[in-house]
Amino acid sequence: MQHIRSHSEYIKLLTDLVLKKENRYLDGSSINKFIFDYNLTNDHGIGYNEVNRDSHDIAKRLKNNPFEKKVQNYDQYLRLLNKALSDNGNKRLNQWQVDAFIWRYNLDKSWGINRDDVYTDINNILKESGNKQVQRQVIKTPNKLNEKNGNVHKTVNDGINSKDLTRYSDENLIKIVKEFDYLLTNYKRMKAILMDYYPTEKLKRNLLLACVQENIVSELRKKSRCEKIEIYRYEKRIIEAYGCTQEIAQEMVGLWVSALNIRII
Repeated sequence: MQHIRSHSEYIKLLTDLVLKKENRYLDGSSINKFIFDYNLTNDHGIGYNEVNRDSHDIAKRLKNNPFEKKVQNYDQYLRLLNKALSDNGNKRLNQWQVDAFIWRYNLDKSWGINRDDVYTDINNILKESGNKQVQRQVIKTPNKLNEKNGNVHKTVNDGINSKDLTRYSDENLIKIVKEFDYLLTNYKRMKAILMDYYPTEKLKRNLLLACVQENIVSELRKKSRCEKIEIYRYEKRIIEAYGCTQEIAQEMVGLWVSALNIRII
């Protein structure tokens, strides 16, 4: 009896078996023998259903596109990860489970999501679930919203006039900042998130991402107030790096400033 040390080794051995069967689905006796030969149930808690599902998936991948996107957007990925944690009793997934999750949904090939990325998201999900009440208090805006007038973007920034705030305010970016604060400086992850929220606005999406790549978002996150000269420097950084106009650069930086609720002084 042999012992498998990692999920990648398990997938390789199962793939070899599927290939021997000429890419056909494995029958019951082959699956049971595979489980027994590698002591999968005792070592990793893997039974017939898991091996049957994975062998079917492998056969499909060998016949079709191995880079197929099984997860269409970032929200779907988080829902699947939440479900995986729920199925695990809301406990942190071990390395085998994380690798299996990545492989099952083709996250590494289709979205570039690796083990460290999944562990980061797991930690944040578990932290959020354990501190929901605290987070609700933190998210509340310092100023009362004018609910009667529907003015949900009333600023706590006296340094920005209301006309400018309205001009540089974006519902989607505000939502991204609130929901994915811990990913705002991660270029690869932000690229996927912005694609979800701005699928048809390529220029806007790319320039918002440019603010991440040029470390503008990283620097803004450290501030609660920002001088106008600093805003000008950020705009200049975008113009020099991407050749856009002053007006467009001003809008992109302004959108991040507004979403991050930074006061201009």
